[in-house]
Amino acid sequence: MNHLSLGRGALSVCVAALLAACGGSLGNSSTIPGSGMTQNSARPLSDLGVVPARHHHKYLGLKDLYVADITNNAIEILANGTYKNVGSISNGISFPLANFLDKKGNLYVANGYPYGNIVEYAPGKTTPSFTYNAGMFGPLGVSVDGAGNVYEVDFYLNSVNEYARGTNVVLHTCPVANPEGVAIDASGNVFVDAINTALSGTNIIEYIGGLIKRGHPHRCQPTTLGATLVLGGGMVLDNNNDLVVCDQNRNSPAVDIIAPPYSRITRTLGSAYSDPYHVTLNKSNTLAFVADAGLDEVLVYAYKTNTLVTTLGSGNGLAAPFSAVDGPNAVP
Repeated sequence: MNHLSLGRGALSVCVAALLAACGGSLGNSSTIPGSGMTQNSARPLSDLGVVPARHHHKYLGLKDLYVADITNNAIEILANGTYKNVGSISNGISFPLANFLDKKGNLYVANGYPYGNIVEYAPGKTTPSFTYNAGMFGPLGVSVDGAGNVYEVDFYLNSVNEYARGTNVVLHTCPVANPEGVAIDASGNVFVDAINTALSGTNIIEYIGGLIKRGHPHRCQPTTLGATLVLGGGMVLDNNNDLVVCDQNRNSPAVDIIAPPYSRITRTLGSAYSDPYHVTLNKSNTLAFVADAGLDEVLVYAYKTNTLVTTLGSGNGLAAPFSAVDGPNAVP
């Protein structure tokens, strides 16, 4: 698998995990025996500002948590509320590095090896309905805008690609140095974090109006935002248009929240990370899911109170989770 680079932080984690059959440590969280849940989760979710899962079912795609697990080579399905493992998706899955749910409940999975593709699943289905692989080699992130267009960041090909939904043709492509995360807001602005090896850091860039702005004479004209990271990873936008971005900084890993105009890091989410790889939010923005590739866990936080709700790991049937989604993350 040496033909697929996953970024400085993620590459070392993945290689080590594969060589060791992904038998990494589950960290030092205090768990309730047999449940895979931390002591914090024993508190009523209402105390943490979280609406119980049964009230979420009116939203598409919110009854289950879909976890991309590279060791199990599957999307593990955990029931919301209990987070009991209720099944998995393996058809079409190979080294899943990222996943995403659009506003209609379609699931998208970025496969890293050996396919180098993105597979789409209709709501509730376990067999792919479509595969995107044109102009693709090393997808690390996937996102979908409000119109249903699919975006892929390709670390190895140094590009961000856009596809019309259900069409395996690159609609637009822009060069980006070592991209790892992508998010799109309600106005169609595209955000990408790009590792700047010359400066030993990560810039966040914004394509205002989309990759190819309508009526603009020049293609691919991004704006570099003021906030910087050390080693950017996955990202998502919340309902206030704040960027929530993983920083895989080995010395001080973090999940940063950056409010408009994105000139600086506003605050952080959670703590005690090893290698936060992807972060997502549920539809109501009450819960944040951080997949930590170093801890082999998914950390679930009450987003508004910054309180750890539960830790998902081996007790939930997970081995090496790299991404987890339970609701649409397309646009705020």
